[in-house]
Amino acid sequence: LTIVRPVYSGSDRDSIYAPTRHSKSNRYRYCPKKSAINNEKYNMNRVIISIASNTPDKQDIMTNCINTLCREYPGILFSSCYNSRALNPIHPDYLNAVAIFKTKNDYEAVYSHLKMMETEAGRTPESKKTNQIPLDLDIIIWNKEVKKPRDLSYEFVLKGIEELAKLQKRNKYAEQ
Repeated sequence: LTIVRPVYSGSDRDSIYAPTRHSKSNRYRYCPKKSAINNEKYNMNRVIISIASNTPDKQDIMTNCINTLCREYPGILFSSCYNSRALNPIHPDYLNAVAIFKTKNDYEAVYSHLKMMETEAGRTPESKKTNQIPLDLDIIIWNKEVKKPRDLSYEFVLKGIEELAKLQKRNKYAEQ
């Protein structure tokens, strides 16, 4: 698996490139920000989510998830996609990523949307019992409130958050 690094274009700081299905060829998909969102600094909720899948078609599921999130939350920034071992060694490995975005939607609306995406990807109540998780989307941080403290202790989440922090810092430095 190739690690895909979403990057900001140096000439167009109001856009983000996200990995496409053809990530091995280092192609990126353009996700434009809406200018109205750039100007609305108030009443915006800052959200950090974790994204994971451990089914055989996990790359396709992650690609579809990223594309849907780009449409729903313009300006979303993704960490690299990376493999990690399941917490229980008998379960299949996961493909993970972390994303950060801002939205005017409230917590319940975002939470419901993410759970709907999980269901559309094929997640059922039996998924956890069979250890086949097509898509797992969790809100880790909502504004400054940690919603999933346990998840913040996992290396695969911390790795993604650290990468996003570096990307944001680099982007802020480039804008000066």
